Amino acid sequence: DRFTLAGTFVDDVLVTGTDMEMRAIIKNTFMTEFADEDGSYDGTWAEEADFFCGMRITQAHGEIAVDVEAGIKRLFDKSKEESTEGIHLGSCHGTDIPYSPEFEKCDLTKPLDKHQLLLLRNFPSITGSCLWFSGMCRPDITTLTNKACQGTHDPTRLHVLFLQQVIKYLTRTSHYKLVYRRNSPLAENIKDLARLYVEVEHLPNCPFITYTDADWATLTVISERLRSTSGEVLSLWGNVIRWVSKRQKLTANSSCQSELEAASSGSDTSVWCWQLMSETRLIWGLKEDEEVPPVPQLCDNKASLTIACHPSNQSRVRHWYVREFRIRDFQEEKLLRVFWCPTAFNLADFFTKPLKRVKFSQALPLLGIVGCPAVARPTVSEVRAAEDATAIAQDNLLYSSPSAQGAYLVYTVTNGRVLPWESSPETVTFDLDNPPGY
Repeated sequence: DRFTLAGTFVDDVLVTGTDMEMRAIIKNTFMTEFADEDGSYDGTWAEEADFFCGMRITQAHGEIAVDVEAGIKRLFDKSKEESTEGIHLGSCHGTDIPYSPEFEKCDLTKPLDKHQLLLLRNFPSITGSCLWFSGMCRPDITTLTNKACQGTHDPTRLHVLFLQQVIKYLTRTSHYKLVYRRNSPLAENIKDLARLYVEVEHLPNCPFITYTDADWATLTVISERLRSTSGEVLSLWGNVIRWVSKRQKLTANSSCQSELEAASSGSDTSVWCWQLMSETRLIWGLKEDEEVPPVPQLCDNKASLTIACHPSNQSRVRHWYVREFRIRDFQEEKLLRVFWCPTAFNLADFFTKPLKRVKFSQALPLLGIVGCPAVARPTVSEVRAAEDATAIAQDNLLYSSPSAQGAYLVYTVTNGRVLPWESSPETVTFDLDNPPGY
């Protein structure tokens, strides 16, 4: 009924668990096997972890907080020491939101200012540092860092602008921490989702939950190939432990295909979590003969959900099968289960595109970021009301066809049935070449 876990990264080892005797054995083994010729141990061993992989770790009141404030300070101090004319990374005005309206209408021919020229000269090293910050414990800068890194070999003004916004944001928010706790805001968000939809009422009892999303062919000025961006989040008991923002390798010809590509990539993570639970049953309270439950995976695109869950042979999606349909095999093997959720509950949306102030601020607590100002999120009733309004709009699409006399017959679609709409003086007609859409 006791266990010990050890995680390694190069020459750093992190040991935890409930078996104190085994922890002592591991400690003695390290000090014996890696001792110098004179018997002395050159490494360090802390009974409570305070630094790991460059992250500062603090534990108090049942919470674990990690941050890279020291690493950010070193980056800014080095730039200040090497600065000329007083221009360095910290010389710009800070911001609490890494967003600029210029992202959407960037003039690539506009000359760079002095601060941007500094970023351009040191582009690879600065983006590398930001990648390390974002990968360790700063998911709030991951999306923009990903956008900036796409121009590492030949950065344009837009890539420099992305990086500049990250630096401005870090100037003001270097103290932000990633906090892990039992009753996290994301855990409460999962409970709200379970109350809204009966098919996911079991989510609060699931250790792992995977979120996937995609932003289809946006920010086209950065790439002529119109690549979509995939977002992925993995949570453990309501705490974010993995996050990904990545440009897709192929050009999707629809939002459905880009969402399916993101879901298929996320399914690899879900399967890895399922295998971890099957190999370490004691940690998750599973008996040896007990079946490991599938890992739930949430997406907000109903078309990709239908394709992933139900076999079909439609000509429009047949060419997607080779790469993107492994998610269907994983479902048949009961390794994962894909569910739909509203965009308001899909945390992966944060990693598909730069968000403006309100949505960005609302997502930070769900990511586990502490130190940011609190912003109210939509209530459960507001989300449900919005979803009901969307469903009503979709159930009352108007279609028309010309009659023999040249007039229009208007129909409404209700629950899959096409019913004629009674003619009245208020009947609306429209151009057949431009019928109303969703």
